[in-house]
Amino acid sequence: MKTKLFLLLFLTLLYANLFAKTSHQTVVELMKISGCTAIFQQLEEGVNAQIEQKKSSFKNEEEFNKFANAIKSGLNSKNAENYFLEYFELYTNEDSIRNVIRLYEQPFMQEMQKMELAANNPSSHGLFIFKNGRNHREFI
Repeated sequence: MKTKLFLLLFLTLLYANLFAKTSHQTVVELMKISGCTAIFQQLEEGVNAQIEQKKSSFKNEEEFNKFANAIKSGLNSKNAENYFLEYFELYTNEDSIRNVIRLYEQPFMQEMQKMELAANNPSSHGLFIFKNGRNHREFI
């Protein structure tokens, strides 16, 4: 009897995760609070910078435009966001995403997120230095 109950519980949990779905609204909230949208934008800026660096290697403007359009159509922030949304909507469950959102709401994570975005920003080449105070930091 215990074996049957255990098997039934196991199968229920297994199938619940196989058919897990998360609402679109919850995933959008996760993207907003985690800063993914800003990261995707930085991705697009990086791709555009790389494309511009290659401009001089093309013989004429028409070839370069074909190349640039092909790269930009596949590697852009909108596509990245859509893939992210689709994946999390299909393969995660609502409770897991809610737990991650609660984690990002913690002050420590908010501070770490600011530091990560600043570190990934190509225009800022500084360094964060923490001093004695809990909320005191300098950017040099």
